[in-house]
Amino acid sequence: SNCDVTGGTNVQTQEIQPVDLPISANQITEWKQAATAGGINPNDVTYNSTSASLGPIQIGTSSQPKNLTITNGAYLKVTGTIYVTGNIIFSNNSIIELDNDIYGSLSGIIVADGRVAANNNSILRGSGEEGSYILIISTNSSLDAGAPAITVGNNAEGAIFYTTSGLIYLSNNMKAREIIGYKIKINNNAEVEYESGLENALFSNGPGGSGIISEWKEIE
Repeated sequence: SNCDVTGGTNVQTQEIQPVDLPISANQITEWKQAATAGGINPNDVTYNSTSASLGPIQIGTSSQPKNLTITNGAYLKVTGTIYVTGNIIFSNNSIIELDNDIYGSLSGIIVADGRVAANNNSILRGSGEEGSYILIISTNSSLDAGAPAITVGNNAEGAIFYTTSGLIYLSNNMKAREIIGYKIKINNNAEVEYESGLENALFSNGPGGSGIISEWKEIE
């Protein structure tokens, strides 16, 4: 593989023991509830070559999951926590970023029960202030590399990707800020740029989310 690790390599003499994932199921449920409080859209949501704002909102229901698609240069400003009961597709030079007026230096959350694909130079980013990121969570349990819980390809940079029980597949020439997953597969030329201070990122649910700001620390 052509996966470069800046700073050299270490040869492990023993198997690396798994550690607990740093975000609790209760925390994810709270974030979903904050999205639902903004209303439920019972339909698929697609932004194609257009600009829009979204959140807090739940898309679809657990009994009738619906998808979020952002494609063909669409621009989406995230104004609160987004919970998608189906799949999420970010593709074809689309831009997804946090609303600076709402988030400031805080980070925001997009949760999917289905699979997430960030492809074809989609840009996911925080508010533009230091320490602000988009956290993309999939609770999907697929471990199939052909249909993983999260696929990150082709420079989908600027986000933290997280799976609770599924596979994150990092494909050709992708970049991301941080990857945390139940299982991770890395393809050629994948690059993850860990930033100092990320373990202290503060998350907000956006408008009406006062008091629901959580501190998240990685487990050493």
